[in-house]
Amino acid sequence: MNIQIDGLSQIADKLRKMAENAPEIEKKAVEAAGDYLKDKISDNAYKTGLVRRTGKAATSVIKTEYKNGKLEVGYSNQGNAAFYMFFHEFGTSKMKATPVVRPVFIREKVNLINIMADEMKKGMGL
Repeated sequence: MNIQIDGLSQIADKLRKMAENAPEIEKKAVEAAGDYLKDKISDNAYKTGLVRRTGKAATSVIKTEYKNGKLEVGYSNQGNAAFYMFFHEFGTSKMKATPVVRPVFIREKVNLINIMADEMKKGMGL
């Protein structure tokens, strides 16, 4: 009894193409999740107890460039308007923390995973 399976070469070609495009697909997925997280942090900057004075907490959220499979989203304390956000996020010896980034990340973790999964499926043609 012999069994013949047709189409294996097409499947192998499709898998090779997916592997070739994997780094670009990964970059798009991580970038999309980073953009989403950046927007959510900006939208929620004053919803966690931080008092709005200048509005710079919402406009100073940064997203770094994608490199080595990752990027960073948050506030930079390197000479910009968000220098003091570090103290709000983690607190000081005289001030309790009123974090913005951590609660947003925890709340949006599932959405971030879903965004990356959807982008990867779209990139692979699934």
